[in-house]
Amino acid sequence: WQTAGRARLYVDASSAWAIEGGYERSLSLFQGITDDVYTTDTAFVTANGQLSRRTALRVGATYSNWVTTVASGISDTMDVYGATLGLRFLLTDSLAATASYHYYLHRYSNPASLPAGFPAEYDRQAVRVGLSMFFPLAGTASRQVSRW
Repeated sequence: WQTAGRARLYVDASSAWAIEGGYERSLSLFQGITDDVYTTDTAFVTANGQLSRRTALRVGATYSNWVTTVASGISDTMDVYGATLGLRFLLTDSLAATASYHYYLHRYSNPASLPAGFPAEYDRQAVRVGLSMFFPLAGTASRQVSRW
């Protein structure tokens, strides 16, 4: 048995800016690398808000600790550090262009249990671009500029 859950706190710092933080405990697989199931503890903090009437910024950081028991009382761990930066630009009242950059650093405690040639420490980066659409499912749309 393993406990799992999540908690989030969202605070409006001003009429245009908000801060969100949270913690989550879950179970994860290191897919394609090992068959072990990891207990994963993740903490994050995000700040987002309006730079102008049409432009919003989002900045965030995460830390995850992955733990699995491989032998009686012996654990392997992996730490994952992450950072994100995102921009959203409103093209119309219901359509926005988005762009974001994501960086992650992975550090594994036991390189001997990894497949041959797989590094114990590595980083990865991603750039994402896209379009977002906003529309009310029921009623009228309310404009909350600080949430992204």
